[in-house]
Amino acid sequence: MPYSALQTALEQLPQALQQDGLWSHNAPTAAALASQVPFAADTLSIEQWLQFVLLPRLSQLLQQGLPLPQFRKGQGMSGMLELQWQQRGIKAPATLQLVAAIDRILEVE
Repeated sequence: MPYSALQTALEQLPQALQQDGLWSHNAPTAAALASQVPFAADTLSIEQWLQFVLLPRLSQLLQQGLPLPQFRKGQGMSGMLELQWQQRGIKAPATLQLVAAIDRILEVE
């Protein structure tokens, strides 16, 4: 797995969220972050989940040299993002493109 490519993508994620107007300056509560629902869908928007859950967790795994999550081809995060944002009328091309790249990095055959 190309760890350097994932590190680069994670470093670019804040800029993509900002470019698309999805960056949050206020962190969610600890209770919101403790959600047990996939993607914390009951307490966070998907863009908050990217910023406050995915980014720190993947960064921590990389820094500690721990195993990274893996997806089967077509089972990554970008499809869900696209669907949620379409339903909400959000256009976020920079973030969507970057998350699709992260999906490809984490894909397994």
